[in-house]
Amino acid sequence: MKLSTFLTINAVVGFVFGTVLLLIPGFLLAFNGIHTGETGLAIARLFGAEFIGFNIITWLVRDARDTSSTRLVILGHTVSESLGFVVALAAKLAGLGNNFFWAIVITYLVFAVGYAYFQFARPQPA
Repeated sequence: MKLSTFLTINAVVGFVFGTVLLLIPGFLLAFNGIHTGETGLAIARLFGAEFIGFNIITWLVRDARDTSSTRLVILGHTVSESLGFVVALAAKLAGLGNNFFWAIVITYLVFAVGYAYFQFARPQPA
């Protein structure tokens, strides 16, 4: 897969999740078996706002010719997606959420592995 395609997929997925977290966080959390009060909903909205911002950057850099900018975005995503995977897996293994929560764990894993590939195994953006 080309890097530009991978960045596009991640940008769309991240923007959709970010928008849902920003606008209707209770729906997404409840769907995954997580119930929270107003504080949790506010934190989810903040998380959604960050998702949107980070993935707008991802969308804008997907066809960039400046490889140094692209490399920085890849590094940021490698760290973010890897940490997200660890946190999501630890939460699931601790009993958080229902079986749909595994989709979050797997999504983070797929993007973490993909970005690690572009960061380390294929260092030049394609």
